[in-house]
Amino acid sequence: RIITISRHSKSQIVDYFDLAAETIDVIPLGVDKRWFAPIVIEERTRVRKKHDLRDQNFICVGTLQPRKNIEKAINAYLRLPRAIQEDVGLVVVGRAGWQCDEIVSRLGQGAYGAGVRWFKHLPDNELRAVLQDSIALVFPSLHEGFGLPVLEAFASRTPVIASNTTSLPEVAGDAALLIDPHDEEAIADAMRRVVEDDDLRK
Repeated sequence: RIITISRHSKSQIVDYFDLAAETIDVIPLGVDKRWFAPIVIEERTRVRKKHDLRDQNFICVGTLQPRKNIEKAINAYLRLPRAIQEDVGLVVVGRAGWQCDEIVSRLGQGAYGAGVRWFKHLPDNELRAVLQDSIALVFPSLHEGFGLPVLEAFASRTPVIASNTTSLPEVAGDAALLIDPHDEEAIADAMRRVVEDDDLRK
């Protein structure tokens, strides 16, 4: 038998390897209990100040590679009204992967403006602090076998904006704002709604 992590992955295994669906079992991923542990406001503030982050931020997590679609998230952020951009930052956390020379160069040079910050890596406790402190996780990935950052954000009580493709609707259910990952305007609109609508965010 074969174990895989989502119904989407199961369907791909069936299609690509011509295997019988009944030989494949889906066992979804989970997250370690540390993701559920609240980090006190004083520690979250310390991490923000250490890295010179704004009081409010969106966060993107993922290796810089085409399928993670980080540039669309950045472009969507840059479409937000100027007043939101002045108050709310975008924190990108992820090492350089493949086919990412241009975005790495632009991030490294600060070409996207003062609101966009890039960290190749944050220690686990600091990543969890920033995630818990964020307005939302923005995760417009083009393809995921599962999409573990969505669960990490849920465990951190952080709202999620995620793609409406591949495995992500299966993982997020009705607990995230699902967007077309190719549509910068749709991503920006979801970001704006999360900032402006307290009830939606809660």
